[in-house]
Amino acid sequence: MSEAAEAFVIAQTFSAAPRARFQTDRHYLLYARAGMMILEAGGRRWTLPPARAAIIPADAPIHITLPRPVEAASILFGPAVFAAPAAELKVIDMSPLTLELVRACSVFTDRKRPLDAYARQLFSTLAMVVGRL
Repeated sequence: MSEAAEAFVIAQTFSAAPRARFQTDRHYLLYARAGMMILEAGGRRWTLPPARAAIIPADAPIHITLPRPVEAASILFGPAVFAAPAAELKVIDMSPLTLELVRACSVFTDRKRPLDAYARQLFSTLAMVVGRL
């Protein structure tokens, strides 16, 4: 794994954007706090409002369309540390527990800083909960 932390969060607002290819070298939990995204992979299409999140495995190409601005919270997990999701792209309903774990993890935005035991446990718990949904 690179020198980046085992896991970290990117919270950002994106402007509306046309369909574009997306791929990353980390497992990716994509959550739209506000707004909506359209995701496509494997010939299927999903909408991603704030009640849902997408789990995208490392190196899996997908397409994303932003019909209007989106406030997103993206949790990136190192593939050497967290198990790969089983599907090319999976959309899940956000449970109250998952929402709280995303909020708790949202303070860990430094992608170069190693996680302490508390942060590692939060991200690990989030990965386990998401894996069960």
